[in-house]
Amino acid sequence: MSAARARRSTWGATLPVDSIRWDHLHDVRGNLLEQALLMLPTEAQWEYACRAGQPSGRYSGNGFLDDMAWHSGNSDIDPDPQVAALETHDVGLKLPNQFGIHDMHGNVFEWVRDIHAGGEETNFYETAEASGLDPVNEPPLACRAAVPPTCGPCSYEFCGIYRGGYYGTDPSGNPSRLTCRTAARSVNTPVAGGPTQGFRAACYPIPGR
Repeated sequence: MSAARARRSTWGATLPVDSIRWDHLHDVRGNLLEQALLMLPTEAQWEYACRAGQPSGRYSGNGFLDDMAWHSGNSDIDPDPQVAALETHDVGLKLPNQFGIHDMHGNVFEWVRDIHAGGEETNFYETAEASGLDPVNEPPLACRAAVPPTCGPCSYEFCGIYRGGYYGTDPSGNPSRLTCRTAARSVNTPVAGGPTQGFRAACYPIPGR
């Protein structure tokens, strides 16, 4: 089997949806998430759900990554050790965390609502604004629809944040590499939507109910 063979369909009934762009999920034009009364979780909400009440530790659940996640060490579907065939796997096959949530670690990266802004706002979680409950760092409305992904008038770098690691993540713990750790985070432009990029939707209340 060739390493260059076609990937399985990412829109199967039980595979995580991938190749999703941040700007398709969260912008000013309206989108499928909002129509379904869903939205991306904030970064704080995502990490709360991932930690699942655990005060510390690299991974939630039982703390053993192989039991909780698909990563580069266990997602190869080709029995030939000379062939790298890393892919996503059906959701729900790994153990859930203490909140009963599966696949918070690995499989696909998950976009969150927040942006990683440039300039003085880069360290948003060190600001007074981020000290409240469930902080979120969203761009101005005019910037959310900016293409290319830089909005000059308000000096925002339009970078979305994604969490959780993916099926090819190296779990070695080397700080120079992406990991599946609960606190690991990374950024990319909102138009990035490769096979590693997915999302996890969150419900929100219907106004007036």
